[in-house]
Amino acid sequence: MERTKNLLFILYLFPFFLLAGCDSSSNTRTEQSTLRQLKVAFVPKSSEFHYWKNVRSGAVKAAKDLDVKLFWRDPFHEDNVVTQIDLVYSFLEIQVDAIVLAPIDLISLVEPSAAVLNEQKPLVIVNTELGNVDYTSFVGTDNIKLGRTCATQMGKMLKGTGKVLLQRFRKGSITTRQREQAFQETLAKDFPQIEVITSDEYPQAKPGEAVRASLAFLADHPDATGVYTSSEVTTDNMLQAIKQKQLKGKVTFIGTNVNDSIAAGLAQGYVQGLALQDPYQIGYESIEAAVTAAKGKPVKKRIETETYFIQAENLKDPKIKSLLYSSETLP
Repeated sequence: MERTKNLLFILYLFPFFLLAGCDSSSNTRTEQSTLRQLKVAFVPKSSEFHYWKNVRSGAVKAAKDLDVKLFWRDPFHEDNVVTQIDLVYSFLEIQVDAIVLAPIDLISLVEPSAAVLNEQKPLVIVNTELGNVDYTSFVGTDNIKLGRTCATQMGKMLKGTGKVLLQRFRKGSITTRQREQAFQETLAKDFPQIEVITSDEYPQAKPGEAVRASLAFLADHPDATGVYTSSEVTTDNMLQAIKQKQLKGKVTFIGTNVNDSIAAGLAQGYVQGLALQDPYQIGYESIEAAVTAAKGKPVKKRIETETYFIQAENLKDPKIKSLLYSSETLP
């Protein structure tokens, strides 16, 4: 595959190559210790959302605990497939010992992923499972289970009747599609008296771009009694729309993932429930799996992390607090 290389991208990677190629310490023993360290690269979908910041926190902590050198490079936004592909190949060029990847696109990332395995490097996939690639291990959430849980909670809160709006996320996102499909199927099966209306528009991944679509969706269905969103972006933007239209107490809102704004919305009663992943644990366990495999030891093919459904009354629970707010300071 021919890869696009431009000056901006080269300048972006230049500090990384300097870091990977040398150690500025004048102490010979420190240099030798660094050379003995395993080098693990982590290529997430982005770093612009609370979710990925917490994944990074877990990865940083694991790297510290396991005494490995961690290289974290993100493709700026969740729709920047070309940059993510180039990052994977660039990490191969500098001979890292293992790569952790959260693929943005399930087709475009197959070839670079296969290239990692052809170089006999462990490849740990996180967040989104990648087909047609025999990766070393997958670390992430059962998104179907997450969607089913949200549907069951919505059905109970609405007492089995009403109209629910499902605001879809970016087209092509397999994780959110799995959640949305499971949500619809569960409501249809267990709560057939609840009508589900899906949005015709797919808001983009960048923060703020879904507010307009959310406002229009709510305006088109003033009789809606429930709303479901499957991602941090759509949850945050739908929350802003609900606030603008003063729908607190008028619609039951269940979202997915969290940031400071969403956590405040839950505490203030705008959000009735949230399905949360454990991004910190995903980051930690993915590095742990990569290091184990790089040392030639066996790892589980699939490492499933917990999901949680929380409501306002759960906010004081120590575990829930750890999911809502990162416990690590990002480097």
